[in-house]
Amino acid sequence: MSVETSSELYWHRQRSVGRFGIRMRILDPDAIYEKALSHPNGAAELDELELMLYAIKEIENHIAMSGWTAFFVGSCAYLCDDLRRGLERCADTRSLVIIDNFAKRVVSDGYQFPDEVEEWSRETDGDEREWGRQFRDAKGERWERVASHLRCVGCELSTETSVVAPKTERFASELAALLKK
Repeated sequence: MSVETSSELYWHRQRSVGRFGIRMRILDPDAIYEKALSHPNGAAELDELELMLYAIKEIENHIAMSGWTAFFVGSCAYLCDDLRRGLERCADTRSLVIIDNFAKRVVSDGYQFPDEVEEWSRETDGDEREWGRQFRDAKGERWERVASHLRCVGCELSTETSVVAPKTERFASELAALLKK
């Protein structure tokens, strides 16, 4: 019996499996996240469904580690449109409303969204924690809608996500706290 590397485990989890006579692809958000972070081309190597899951994981991790606005600036700003498209496909209106209200707030304060979120954050009282809290509170519903959407397109969300995600989020929070010290 050999020990599987994370890459082998990723591809093992992506195989189609028979279920009730239907072949379904199992998608593991944590494995997809790791794949994007470890590949030289990053998220460019992900297909459409994987990119949706990666963008959702990325914003959730940014909220836990660096705060709400961190996702919209720097190296993840390019994922904003992919995140929106993915949430639209999943009919996650709650998360979309949070992002839309945030965008409206930035624009109403005289800044361009998402290009000037960093400037907006520095120069205004942006209630960053409130936006992040709202998005975090919508997490359960968001992942239920993602799972439902994936079932509609012949895929299945890894059942381990509900167990692993809180551990990942807790680790990210603890790491962020250590880095602030």
